[in-house]
Amino acid sequence: MGFRFRKSITLVPGVRLNLGTKGLSLSAGPRGASMIFCRNGVYANVGIPGTGISYRTRLDSGAAPNPQPSGDRYLPMTAKVQDDGTVLIADLDGRPLPEDMRRAALRQNGPAILDMLERRTEE
Repeated sequence: MGFRFRKSITLVPGVRLNLGTKGLSLSAGPRGASMIFCRNGVYANVGIPGTGISYRTRLDSGAAPNPQPSGDRYLPMTAKVQDDGTVLIADLDGRPLPEDMRRAALRQNGPAILDMLERRTEE
């Protein structure tokens, strides 16, 4: 068994800089639903806090994202299910995205957002 190191620094509420033996990563999102941006790619994590049960999926293909013919571009974002059941899609600073960017984010991350909604419904 090898040595491991991990340190997480909160930059602003909901955004953390993670330091480990393999490098740096940035995670954004509330407890139970976050996105990770690291050297290996972009991941969505959803889980039930306090249970150890979670699901992780890769959102990118491992290569630089290709724009869609409609002019979409890769967009770092967070998605959060609010108390009223609506989904807030925001930039990494927590500001809601404009409608055209929101639609592009939904197209790019639809499966991960649906998975998050399903898990939140089960809660």
